[in-house]
Amino acid sequence: MTESANLHGGIVGLAAGTLGAVVGRRIVGVTYKTSIDPVQGVEQGGRAVLHDVDHAVLLSTESMTIVLEWCIRNYDEFLNIVDSPKEGAAAAVTDVLDATGLSQWRHLMGLVITGFGVATQQSEDGRQLLWAIRLDVERGASVVVALGETEDALPRYQPDNLVVIFEPEMAQSYQFPGASESAWGRDLQM
Repeated sequence: MTESANLHGGIVGLAAGTLGAVVGRRIVGVTYKTSIDPVQGVEQGGRAVLHDVDHAVLLSTESMTIVLEWCIRNYDEFLNIVDSPKEGAAAAVTDVLDATGLSQWRHLMGLVITGFGVATQQSEDGRQLLWAIRLDVERGASVVVALGETEDALPRYQPDNLVVIFEPEMAQSYQFPGASESAWGRDLQM
């Protein structure tokens, strides 16, 4: 996977300008770049709270699509953000699943993106690497995309896979070993 050229506050993989461009825009679609069909996940109370995604999550607004993809460069593992489905390593992945109609995303369609949160880890050479991002939308809803996979009905760190977490409590308790913050992260100032 490739690295985003955009850095914000020294965080590798974070394209803050791309995120800033979708704040205030409505969500119109979500696509998973994944070979898992149907989507595997974890259910609680009769509804899915966690999805496994192999490669990338594409989030579309009325004006653009951003791609959240896992990346490994040398010994660094991080979440990368690119501003076009034709960019990044996930562009070569042909396995796609339209997640727009899944119940967890369906209730977010048409809602305005209000902000983002980020969670980072430190590389061996001291750089901050993005490992999770929180998408906040109106009506107080949030979704977290993080490096990881599902194991025993919980997210577990895995650098070459993504988990999409729909439950705030689960995202707040999911911690990368060695990271100082949970996947819920801290608010990103645009």
